[in-house]
Amino acid sequence: MTGAEIEDRIKNPKTYKITKIQVLRARGQLPENEQVGATCGIYALQAAFDIKGLRVAPRKRVFGDWRSDPTILRKHSIRGKAKEMGLTKIGEIGGAADLAALAAGLGVPVTVKRFGSEKELWTLIVDAVNAGKGIVMPYACAGNDGAPAWSTGADGFAHWCLVFGYVEYSTGSPRIFMTTYGKYLEITSSKMFKANQHIQDWPRQNWIKLTLWQKEPNQNWGPFQDNWQAEATLQNDLRERAKLFGAAGWGFGIGTPTLLLHKVVDPPNPTHDLNIAPATLQKATLKSADLQKVEYTKSLCGQCVVV
Repeated sequence: MTGAEIEDRIKNPKTYKITKIQVLRARGQLPENEQVGATCGIYALQAAFDIKGLRVAPRKRVFGDWRSDPTILRKHSIRGKAKEMGLTKIGEIGGAADLAALAAGLGVPVTVKRFGSEKELWTLIVDAVNAGKGIVMPYACAGNDGAPAWSTGADGFAHWCLVFGYVEYSTGSPRIFMTTYGKYLEITSSKMFKANQHIQDWPRQNWIKLTLWQKEPNQNWGPFQDNWQAEATLQNDLRERAKLFGAAGWGFGIGTPTLLLHKVVDPPNPTHDLNIAPATLQKATLKSADLQKVEYTKSLCGQCVVV
């Protein structure tokens, strides 16, 4: 779903047989939520802050042109504050209580809400949105489109999104509006409830920080992002990025901030070279982090944060 499709539903409810629609906005626009690395909770919290008129950079490097804007709370980025409080190593957040503590550390009071059924979740969302409050929602995510892994046996990973609206139709189930990975989705509260209940524990794992490089058509290679990657899924993550870059005719690789070390996609050659030598990967690794096991089934299931 696109933002334009949501806006069209708001402007033309009769066309869609809508009986009620309520959507929160940030500075007059639909909320935006697009994470970088293992920071989904932090970016969803930032998007919820934006609805309240509070602009706080999610990461230090995002300040950019915001530094000249007097409305920006600059004492801390959200991730910087989380690190200072000992709540994260690279941007991961261990539970709803931790996210609430982080918000409080930034001077923003929020509430951890619990729910034990789809009906309770729906009521919680309607009440929050009607009160002008966004919901930072944990759930099992199926992939990088943000879709919930709600069906029995679905394979998903723990993730956070922002729920910012709801819609009721003359027929069929009511739905909620959510945003993550820069995308918008319209889903039933039943799917969100099931996806929340399907959250699995976070196993102990190692993450590494790499500099990603790109080459636009007819341009030179250059670094564009320092990104944390789970070491166990690195090959698959690079493969998925390579598909996107290759489809656009762009080059994609990894390296240090000053040196390209390995070209994964090098147009016009369409093949993907994922055979990265261990020595090359070691040289490209800026940092590593040993992330301990977290029992998300206890800290996220049946919980969300109303901002």
